[in-house]
Amino acid sequence: MRKLLTGVLLLASSLAPLLAETKQDSCDEDNPFQLQEQLQKQSKEQLQASLSAKLCQGIVDSSFGRDSDAEKELRWVNQRAPRTDSSNQAHESLLWMYLREGRYSKADAELKDQFKENPSAKDVLGELKSLLDALARNPEQTVAAESQPSTVSGETNVTENNLFLPFTVNGLAGSYILDSGANLSVIAKPEADRLGLKVESTTTRLLDINGIAGENPIGIAVAPDLWIGKTHLQNVAFYVVSGESPALDKLPYDHKGLLGISVLIALRSFRIDTQDHVQIQAVPSSVSTPFPLAFAKGGVVIQTPLSGKMESFTLDTGANQTQLFAFFATKFPDLMSTAGKENCEVVGLSVKKEEDCTVLPSVKFSLGREVALAHVPVLRTPTTDASNWAAGNLGFDLLRKTTPVTVDFKNMQLLVETADITSKPN
Repeated sequence: MRKLLTGVLLLASSLAPLLAETKQDSCDEDNPFQLQEQLQKQSKEQLQASLSAKLCQGIVDSSFGRDSDAEKELRWVNQRAPRTDSSNQAHESLLWMYLREGRYSKADAELKDQFKENPSAKDVLGELKSLLDALARNPEQTVAAESQPSTVSGETNVTENNLFLPFTVNGLAGSYILDSGANLSVIAKPEADRLGLKVESTTTRLLDINGIAGENPIGIAVAPDLWIGKTHLQNVAFYVVSGESPALDKLPYDHKGLLGISVLIALRSFRIDTQDHVQIQAVPSSVSTPFPLAFAKGGVVIQTPLSGKMESFTLDTGANQTQLFAFFATKFPDLMSTAGKENCEVVGLSVKKEEDCTVLPSVKFSLGREVALAHVPVLRTPTTDASNWAAGNLGFDLLRKTTPVTVDFKNMQLLVETADITSKPN
């Protein structure tokens, strides 16, 4: 039985369109790269005249880190078409943008505006309200002015194909998994107690990669000061997981946590070299191959060639094994002819679950250089929204084979270098 461990987290409350009066002006494409491509085919006049084009442009701008443009376009949609599916999608896009950037009060305000337009939404999004209310009672996450570039030593000897990043909170050290697949950082309750963090209860539960919500509601804890090297982050929020968590319980003391997307965005860019040194606020190398990145709700998407075709994948540095989705199986029937059937144990935050999967003996990925991964599982049952439109989930096992690599959220790209200049911790 093959095991997959991933840190993908989703809010249990669905943000799907709610009781909309019309769907004719909605934006139906979930893949940000496909959506951007569709918009590029439209004229400037079409983009200005069409409500759906304006909505889609706002979603694309939020996906590619153009926050001010996204706010203007999505607010315009809210004003022009309240109480419609378009307005609901605009609220959703803004909510995710604010949440992944640690702008808690703005995310909370977005949900409350949605409730004003559609009071019945409270029946579906009540759990989410509890979470955002708790987050909004804290200042937004910021990077302190005294922060400087630095290099730290990551750990990869704790679990197979996970990178743990060292940090300090309240003068206490820890080392958590670097996890671009977590829409907020995560910490086990004993760890929150060890670090002296106050835990506030909510009624919100989480969906993990299995699509199963945890039995216990999560708590929220906010670290007023978190240092990674010489980078000083303020007001970093964590989901607090109580009870048993298959993904965290077996981790050693002071390692039971995930540093999620809001932390990684705040670092702006980080470079991982061949010796697992992590350079914070790294300057991208000029001798490298770039691959575009985008946000899709609380996660990261990358576009890269596969068998001569450009495909979109979720990029999950917290996953220790790359996996392919049913969407891949449909598009690449020739490759699937070599697969054998197995059971895969998917280890999420909430539960471990056996999934029917087929395993490809080898898959060649083109990420700066050709990299072959052996025994790549293909999950045949969709577990997350991205399962329906992404070819798969690229994990840290692939990134380790492509280092030195820089994840650059300032310019929304991943850069794979052709030569390694090893960094030393400072």
